[in-house]
Amino acid sequence: MYSVRSVTVLAVCLVITSPSSFGQIWDIARGIDPISDSANVQAAMSSTSGFEGLVVRCEQQVLNIYITWGMGAAGYFDAPTFLTEVTTRFDQETPVTRTWGVSTDYSSTFSPEPKSFIQSLATHDRLVARAISFAGIETAIFDLTLAGQVVEEVLEVCGNA
Repeated sequence: MYSVRSVTVLAVCLVITSPSSFGQIWDIARGIDPISDSANVQAAMSSTSGFEGLVVRCEQQVLNIYITWGMGAAGYFDAPTFLTEVTTRFDQETPVTRTWGVSTDYSSTFSPEPKSFIQSLATHDRLVARAISFAGIETAIFDLTLAGQVVEEVLEVCGNA
């Protein structure tokens, strides 16, 4: 099971604004874990529609990438297994469908391969993700114009996690 937790923020929140026509914004929060004293970082952006979110985080040296989906209500995804299929497509590449983990509040899906996924974020301009829930099909489009810089920020903290 996965849980959506925010990073304990003890540092300044940086905002990087993309020059895209949608005015995409990455919010980057840095902090220190009060138990382990390890650095944490979380970067988040909204989809072009503004309903979904893409989050890249390193918390206690664990890398996670997840998508928050629209109005996410309880029971949104398959509750018994905490797994669902998500189809992703970078730029004009062939779409790939994988089984992603589902958060305990059923509103987010977690990439099963965050290390390879973060590299794809850094080298592409656009991500389209689609998940099917009890509420229907949801599609999110993300402008990755500045994702390379964000990936650098996260990997600086996470290293080889």
